[in-house]
Amino acid sequence: MNSDETQIRIGRQGRYRHRAFTIVGRLQLQDEDASSWNEWYLLFDEGLAGWLSDGDGTYAVTFETEIAEFDTLPAFESLGLDQKLKLNRRYYDVSDLYMAFYAGADGDLPFDAVPGTEIPVADLAGPGKSCATIDYSQASPIVFIGENVDLETLRLA
Repeated sequence: MNSDETQIRIGRQGRYRHRAFTIVGRLQLQDEDASSWNEWYLLFDEGLAGWLSDGDGTYAVTFETEIAEFDTLPAFESLGLDQKLKLNRRYYDVSDLYMAFYAGADGDLPFDAVPGTEIPVADLAGPGKSCATIDYSQASPIVFIGENVDLETLRLA
């Protein structure tokens, strides 16, 4: 795996909204512009799994989320920047559209991350600090909803 400047490491523990977690895995991704970032796989004490996105000094905690059956996700090709999407009664704006690639992986992850695998991605910005990501790598898109956070609030040990 490529080295980078992150201070986050597998095995570190922290807290998110009063829930304890341990960082157990890491994905390193790149986009077509060769920008790279990390997605850290979090396991919470009660068995919940989540992700901590770490790139360009910004951080977000997200969780895979089922979308209400009355909310329809458009095809990746039909999305445009600033387009509004409704996910589980909340509106989001499409803030970025790109093709990501797995550059590396280590630790425990919920799937095999084969280097070079292409992932069409839509990042969304919601009200306040809320955010969402739609991963279009599967036949049914995978939605992750959460919020932008300050690293200090996670109290990483």
